[in-house]
Parts: sequence; C-alpha cells; structure tokens
Amino acid sequence: MTSRSNVIFSPAALLRCVLCALLAIAAIPASAFAVSVDEAQRALDSAEAQLSSISQEYADIEAQIEELQTQISQAADEAMEAQQRVIDGQEAISEAASYEYRHDTNVSLITIILESESFSDLLKNLDYMNRIMEHHAAVIEEQKANKQRFDEALATLNSQIDSQEALKDSLEAKREEAQAVVAGAEAQLADAQAEEAARLEQLRREAEALERARQEEEARKAAEEQAAKDAEAAEKAEQDAAADSSQGSGGSSSSGNGGSSTAPSGAGWQTGWATAYDVNGTTADGSPCGPGTMGVAIPMAWPNYRSYFGKKIEISYNGVTVLATINDCGGMGGGITSLDLQPGVYAKLGYPTALDWGRRQVSYRILG
Repeated sequence: MTSRSNVIFSPAALLRCVLCALLAIAAIPASAFAVSVDEAQRALDSAEAQLSSISQEYADIEAQIEELQTQISQAADEAMEAQQRVIDGQEAISEAASYEYRHDTNVSLITIILESESFSDLLKNLDYMNRIMEHHAAVIEEQKANKQRFDEALATLNSQIDSQEALKDSLEAKREEAQAVVAGAEAQLADAQAEEAARLEQLRREAEALERARQEEEARKAAEEQAAKDAEAAEKAEQDAAADSSQGSGGSSSSGNGGSSTAPSGAGWQTGWATAYDVNGTTADGSPCGPGTMGVAIPMAWPNYRSYFGKKIEISYNGVTVLATINDCGGMGGGITSLDLQPGVYAKLGYPTALDWGRRQVSYRILG
C-alpha cells in the first residue's frame, strides 16, 4: 500500500531507447512490412533515424518529473520546518497560559495600583505589566502566522505531487502504447530476414522486462491490499468478540481505537492501519527515536523496504495532516499494519501517548 516510485521504469536510459524505438515503429505504415523484406529493412532503418527526436521528447518528460521531485523534497522540508514552528509555538502559548494562571492579571493590576509607593512607581509597574501582555499577544499572533505558513507549504506540496503524478501517468500511457506496438510489430515482421528479426526480438525482450516490472508492482500492491483486508477482518472479529462478551455479561462495550480516516482528495493516497511506539533509542537507519521525533516505521514485508528510509510521508487522520520521515522498520504483522508512529507524530495527530493512540486507520502517501 505504498505510493509509486519516482520513476516508473528502471534503468531510465534503457527505457528511453526502448520506448523511442517502439514509438518510432508505430509511425510506420503497415504496408511497409507487407510488401517485401527489403522494404521492412528500409522501414526499420527509417524508424531508427527517428530515435533522436523521440528520445528527446521522452527525456524532457523524465526531466520534468525529476525537477518536480526536487521541488517536492524541498517543499516537504519547508512544510516540516513550518510544522515544527507550529509545535514550538504551541509550547510558547502553553507557557503564556501557564503564566496567566500563576499570575492572575486582574489581581496583579490591583496590586500594582495599591502597592505603588509613588506615581512614578505606578507608571513603571503599569509599563512592565503592559509589556508582558503585549508579549503574550505577540506569541499568539506568531502562532497564527506559523499555522498559515504550514497550511500554505502543505498546499504547495500537494499541488506539486499532483502535477508529478500526472506526468507519471503520461509515461505509463506511453508504456502501454509501446506494448501494443510490439505486438503489432511482431506480427508484421514475422517473415523479415534474420537481422531485422533479431532487432525485433531485442525490443520484445526489453518490453517484456518492462511488463515484468509492472506485474511485480501490481503484485506488491495486491499483497498490501490483502494485508489491509486481513487487518480489517481481524479488527471486525475482535469487535464482534467484544460485543458477544458484553452481551453475555449483560453490559455494553466500546472501543477507543480503530477509527477510520476518510482519504483526502489527490493522487497517491493509500489507507492502512497505524500503531504507535515510544522507545528512547536509535531507529533502523540510525536516526534517534524519542519524545517529539517525527518518524515512522514500515513493515519489513514491503519489497525493498530499506529503499524507503529517508523518504517523507504525509499522514492524515480526522482532518489533521502531519509530515514525517520513514526511518524505521518492524515485523508489524507481516504488513497487516502499515505504519508505526513515533511520539512526535501521534502527538501532532492529537494523542499524547502511544496507549491513547492504540491502533487506528489512517490515510497516507509517500512523497518519494
């Protein structure tokens, strides 16, 4: 249930050549293959001559994707910095509120008036109190600005992700077109001489490699979706068992965990179960883990799970969106649980402890 990788096919250079060759063949009329082997040879030579311009078109799209990925990484970093400012601002507001609670402002004003020994002392004390109140007001205004910066950074990030996904879809469409062209070319060049047949065979093998990559991606997604279904079935079984137990004892029961999160709009969002953990130590990639850390763990059942380390992830639950970094891994029920949240993440989602969070269904997408 992870998002797609930054580049649909790998290696990129090989893919460009394969797609360019296949797309060039697509432009050749069918009659060019039907008359003679010589004409088929000339048609293939002409197709190869078109590789340079077509390769440049594909390279341009790929460059746009890479440029957007750079922008996405930068925007994710900026959004996380803005998020941290919001967190720090919350602490400043808490300190200001605590000060107000410890020093009742109204009482302090009366005390200033009654205990001032002179009019000059009264003015000094009033000025001091006024500065304190102005500081508290400034803290609140700064927190509002922090929240606005975070919302703007998150909106920019989501827009860039949607643009990148649209470009990836265009590459996927070209890959599918290439598969169709290969099938047609195989039929048209079946009687071509050995050299041209060898060219086609090479294209066919390379196209099959792309198809295998697609099938592996679909198999991975299917495994993750099945894990999610298994998790939902297990959750329902637990709830049914709890309900039966409650009815048998004449009481009622309710669960504070397992609430679902409606997936936000936009490309790349997935839904999965998330748990929480609170350990002071080091994660699988060497990052620190403790109070306030904004990291998550993923299942080791995910293919090439270590390749996700360092990637940013966007998590949404009950209307709250948080950005974190993938820096840890675990068994996690063989993938039934998609994410394991560190203290800073579940705290930002509104839950002070791992026990309070428990196990809940969230929406998430990996930013690449």
